Amino acid sequence: MSITPILHRAGRWRLAIALALQETLSNLFAGFYVSVAGHVRVGDYIRLDSGEEGFVTDISWRATTSGARQTT
Repeated sequence: MSITPILHRAGRWRLAIALALQETLSNLFAGFYVSVAGHVRVGDYIRLDSGEEGFVTDISWRATTSGARQTT
């Protein structure tokens, strides 16, 4: 009995799982980096390339939240 087909299938599953988790893991490590690096802090004013701007209200490992800028 050859184990080659079993190893081949296992390799395909690992590749499928790795590709499925790629974006999730990328976001996780990017969020962790933002939290640890300290380049952006709560209260900082930010402007994104998409045109959104505001003050950072929360930084977590999953997301960075900003509030809309208030104009006076």
